[in-house]
Amino acid sequence: VFSYIESFIVIPVPVPGIKLGLANLVVIVALYRVGTAGAAFVSVVRVILAGLTFSNTVMMLYSLAGCSLSLIVMVLLGIAFSLVPSAMWPSVPKIIPQKQLGTAYALIFYVQNIGLMCVPMLIGWVIDRYAKFTLPDGNVSYDFTAPMWIFALFGIVAVALAFMLKAEDRRKGYGLEEANIRK
Repeated sequence: VFSYIESFIVIPVPVPGIKLGLANLVVIVALYRVGTAGAAFVSVVRVILAGLTFSNTVMMLYSLAGCSLSLIVMVLLGIAFSLVPSAMWPSVPKIIPQKQLGTAYALIFYVQNIGLMCVPMLIGWVIDRYAKFTLPDGNVSYDFTAPMWIFALFGIVAVALAFMLKAEDRRKGYGLEEANIRK
């Protein structure tokens, strides 16, 4: 159904075959409900059914490549977004004295929520200010290069901070890479 709806939406970009990815919503739900293998099966069946219904064999092959790449990216993002909190939150008691632990967790939560509020506003402002342009036919188009550079910069800063934390751990011996429970 989503593939059918997507076939009516034309995106004004010079690369043929680019779609919004509405059909990937079904794959995301499948990823959470039935796991990676089930989501891969749903994705392949979706591409085959949509390919047989709305396009030709070549487009179906392109769609299979696109659905494979999108599934891989979804899985990698899920892993990344689950590893960050699972690595960060347990390391706090190793660095912060116990009498200040509640305050430390509150500050971390506070800073994370400020980021969750400010980053979408920043990205929206950048898109409105620098990434939006009007085509000769009067339609509005967007160039998402600047927002992607911002996210890449956030990633670089995060990696730099991780290396700084690792160096600080080495100097002060917090034991961040040791098990929390000793046998």
